[in-house]
Amino acid sequence: MKVLSDEWFESGQKLISDSNKRVIMIGFITLFTVYFIYSDLKSREEYKMNGKYSVAYFKIFDGSRNILEFEYNGKMYSSRCDRYQNYKKVAFVRFLDYDPKSNYLIYKLKVPECLHRDSIPTSGWKELPVITCLE
Repeated sequence: MKVLSDEWFESGQKLISDSNKRVIMIGFITLFTVYFIYSDLKSREEYKMNGKYSVAYFKIFDGSRNILEFEYNGKMYSSRCDRYQNYKKVAFVRFLDYDPKSNYLIYKLKVPECLHRDSIPTSGWKELPVITCLE
């Protein structure tokens, strides 16, 4: 086995050439990209198979984030959000039925005003409800 001496390092020779460094860097970037895409797809599939919906209500503003709470099977769970608009006090939330702490708010859908807390099932909805408010 050949041992690298101090003379070899002082001569300016490189262990890894610049082109090999680029290949290694591209490999790492590709690996991380594939990992994040895979984990995102896996997460989406998990929510598709085990996800439920409910309605979260504004609880408190803690400085940089709003905290909204929702009920599932008699227990209260919270959802934090950085970019939630202050004027919205209610939002749909999607969560995993076996782990309600794993959840996210659905910003794009407006919760109808006629949907009252009493009419929201504590077991959540498997699909988003279609609610038409008759006034």
